[in-house]
Amino acid sequence: MTKLTKAERLEIETRWQRETERIRCQRQAFAFVPTTPAVEFLKRAMLDRAWYLLDAGECDAADSILEFLPAAEAEKLLHDYFGV
Repeated sequence: MTKLTKAERLEIETRWQRETERIRCQRQAFAFVPTTPAVEFLKRAMLDRAWYLLDAGECDAADSILEFLPAAEAEKLLHDYFGV
């Protein structure tokens, strides 16, 4: 295995931080939507679809959906699915 240079490590860390910030912003979007039955239905549908995709082995697709849901709900689904 090849060691990364300092510049390569910095680039990877920078990309990781940008990705983390992007996901945080997406997840905050639900905080600004008023709680209504339609919003709750949408969240439930997204969680159900993510679960289905995990069952089908489409982990990247499930992750893409979970990025838009509040962190607590996404983490609960992952905890329930993987039993960790």
